Amino acid sequence: MEIKYSEDGKTLIKAIGVEGHFEIPNTVTKIGDDAFEDCDKLTSLGIPAIVEEVDEGAFVNLDGLDTFVVNEDNPAFTAVDGVLYSKDMRKLIAYPKAKEQQEYVINDNVEAIGECAFGENQKLSVVTIPASLKTIGDYSFCFTSLESINVHSDNETFLSLDGVLFTKDLNELIAYPPKKDTNHYQIPSNVKKIRDLAFVGSVNLIQVEIPNSVTKIGSHAFEACEGLIRIKIPNSLTKIEKSVFADCINLNQIEIPNSVTEIGKHAFKNCKELKYIEIPYSVIKIGSFAFEDCANISIMELPGTVEEIGTRAFVGCSRLEAFYVDNNNRYFFSKEGVLYYGEDDDYYREDDDYYLADDDYDGYVDETKLIAYPSEKKEENFCIPPGIVSIDDFAFFNCNGLSSIEIPDSVERIGKSTFSGCKHLTSIKLPESLTRIEMRSFKKCEGLSSVIIPSKVRTIEDLAFYGCNGLKSVVIPHSARKIGHKIFSKCPNLKEVHCGVTDLSYVSDDCFGDLTDYTLFVPIGMGYAYRHHPAFKNCKEIKIEY
Repeated sequence: MEIKYSEDGKTLIKAIGVEGHFEIPNTVTKIGDDAFEDCDKLTSLGIPAIVEEVDEGAFVNLDGLDTFVVNEDNPAFTAVDGVLYSKDMRKLIAYPKAKEQQEYVINDNVEAIGECAFGENQKLSVVTIPASLKTIGDYSFCFTSLESINVHSDNETFLSLDGVLFTKDLNELIAYPPKKDTNHYQIPSNVKKIRDLAFVGSVNLIQVEIPNSVTKIGSHAFEACEGLIRIKIPNSLTKIEKSVFADCINLNQIEIPNSVTEIGKHAFKNCKELKYIEIPYSVIKIGSFAFEDCANISIMELPGTVEEIGTRAFVGCSRLEAFYVDNNNRYFFSKEGVLYYGEDDDYYREDDDYYLADDDYDGYVDETKLIAYPSEKKEENFCIPPGIVSIDDFAFFNCNGLSSIEIPDSVERIGKSTFSGCKHLTSIKLPESLTRIEMRSFKKCEGLSSVIIPSKVRTIEDLAFYGCNGLKSVVIPHSARKIGHKIFSKCPNLKEVHCGVTDLSYVSDDCFGDLTDYTLFVPIGMGYAYRHHPAFKNCKEIKIEY
């Protein structure tokens, strides 16, 4: 067991390994956010008289907690039947997740329910809200076993219809009980807003009908609705918010109306059964990770209106064969199924062919950044077109069909994890223009046998070649100044390292990780420095080469 406090000892920051009953020391005046996170074996918690502040979320993930005990002299808090309230009983702060009770009626004086108060509770089936309640904190009913949320008929703020929680005027749907025994749900026709997390984790839903009165669906609203198969978004909506349909693993039918201008971050992340999605001509922005891990999408068509695509928007689309971009798009285009973004006028497009522009050509932005290469594209060899300046993060992530890639000398940046997981990549020549190798750039490129790092590279970031178990030799130039952590860890066949670095100040002690039994070639006069640097302690032999 370990307890961490603030410097003055007044704030309990973190409790680790606490079990059974735990009595908070009477020197503590504040319990911090996530203070008891993941203390699964904590069954009851004693709060002394001196505690005067509890952060929201202080008691999340306490799966074994069944009782709060509060000193009767505490002026700020009290416990009623093991449930934690404010002293004046106007706020329910936390309901113990392991409390053995299927129905709970909130005390009549309560005006507020705290953040995460009932979150992830798998014991309760029904919660009844009193007439006095005015506010409900975020995450209050998320991922619970609730089948019904009832509201006293005299409550002036909230209303329950068939166990679903709304505002009194029915303008907002606040929470749908996650274990409600209904496959098909039709949202009332006068609802204007679906709140954040409203349906999150609802396991029985297969279909939801959303009326055209709805103008906003909050972030995470349908996240992890694993049974959801189809949903139609109303044409009154202008934005698909963050993570709205993330982890809807069986969702296979969805229609985005032409009123939508933005698809938010993680919007369709891990929707594994989506085979096709039509992005309408109204969409201007696609957020980061928007279609991450949509493993069954084979074709991605982008309209002419799209101006912005966030990082990793299509990473993990493992069956994606091609991108197609409308010819009217002035920011993106596809060539042979590969997605690009332009930032100069080196190339122009005419009749779907690409031509090098002369000095008089003043065409729109064109081929400067490679955004994404389809994972399931059939070619084994790929030549990146000349004029490309940058390759985006994760652009070739897990492209297992590729065996060789030619990169032109115009490329100045290769992003993070760009070639990570390209297991069959056996040949790659890095451009002389490169000055930096980013984190995980070639992680688990198991087919690579040799790498020559270009002479202008100054920085090699963490894990750059981690897990390249076919790698036998590598050349690191004199220009390198910083060599990060575990660059060549898990490269058991690496036997020959040529390293021209003369200043070892920024060479990480673990840059070679678990590598042993290799021969190191170093510059004249550097033998002693290399022999006494921790990074090279497992080197079999050091030879002077340069």
